[in-house]
Formats: sequence, structure tokens, C-alpha cells
Amino acid sequence: MPEPISLVKAVTDLAGKVSPRIAVTLFIVTAVLMLLAWQAPGNFTWIDSLVQDYKTAVGLTMICSGALSFTYAATSLHAAYARRKATHNKSAEAAKRLKALHDRLGTLTLIEKHMLQEYIDCDARVVQFNATLGRCDALVDAGILRLTQLYGVKGTYMISDEAWDYLSRNRSLIATPYNPRSPRTFHSEY
Repeated sequence: MPEPISLVKAVTDLAGKVSPRIAVTLFIVTAVLMLLAWQAPGNFTWIDSLVQDYKTAVGLTMICSGALSFTYAATSLHAAYARRKATHNKSAEAAKRLKALHDRLGTLTLIEKHMLQEYIDCDARVVQFNATLGRCDALVDAGILRLTQLYGVKGTYMISDEAWDYLSRNRSLIATPYNPRSPRTFHSEY
């Protein structure tokens, strides 16, 4: 007679090797055998005798395969729920970030409006500004601009896609009718 611990170890090792399809199939087959032997004992005598002769093995197979099937199903549902929750959290974070960007675009200073007008009016995604003056730093911190390259004191800044789309639809956010932007030369101070 094998030791109970080694028997449990052998069963758990075997359970780890059983695929979900086999576990579900074993559960269904053994459940049908037990049901047929219980419901119609006179109609299927060979099934009745089979189940009576191997009652312990059939019962344990049904219980173990049922437990494995339930475990696989619960694990799959939990994994699907975790993926759904992670996707929802990412979309909620993106919505918060987009709202913060829209709020920041609603509170631009005059110089920031003039800088962003250059992107929208010239239909440019990349513009050079003087990086040493620090006027772009607040826009970079807000996620509106991104410093792509630095050439000495000049920095090349790219506008984010979200800011570009929002400002293209809402040009009034960067409109300065009483203080228009002066034409910029290569050495102008922005």
C-alpha cells in the first residue's frame, strides 16, 4: 500500500498534466455513467454493473475532473476579469490625462498662445524655440509639447497629437484678437 503523501503527490502531479478539455470530457462521461446507472438501472445493465464494480474509481474521477474543470473555468474567468479591469484602468487614466490636457489648454498665457498659434497657423507639427528661456517648460510639463532635439540654445518642440486635435477644433483657445502675434524671425525671442 503506497503512503498517503506519495499518493496525493502523484494525484496532484497528474492533475497538473491534465488539460482542461480532458478534465471536462472525463467529468461529463463519468457524470453520464453515474446518472444512467442511477436513473435507469434496468435499461442499461452493463453500465449499471460497470458503475457498481468501479464505483470508487468512477466517483473519484468525476469529483477530481469536476474540480479541475471548475478550477480551469474559475481561473479563465479571473484572467478575463483582470484583463478587462486593466483595460478599463488604462482608459480611465487616459481620460484623466486628456481632461487635464484640455483644462491646461483652457488656461494658456499670452506667450503660450502665441507659441501654439505658430503650430496651428503654419500647419506644423514641429517648431523651434529658444530652449534657454524656459517658456516651453510649462507646456512640456503639461504634455502639450515634447522636446525632440536641442541645437545649442534652440530646441525643436513637437506638439502632441491630442493637443493638435483639440486646438485645431477649438481655435478660440489660442486666439489673441487684441494682441496679435508678430511675425517671427529666426532670432526672435520665443
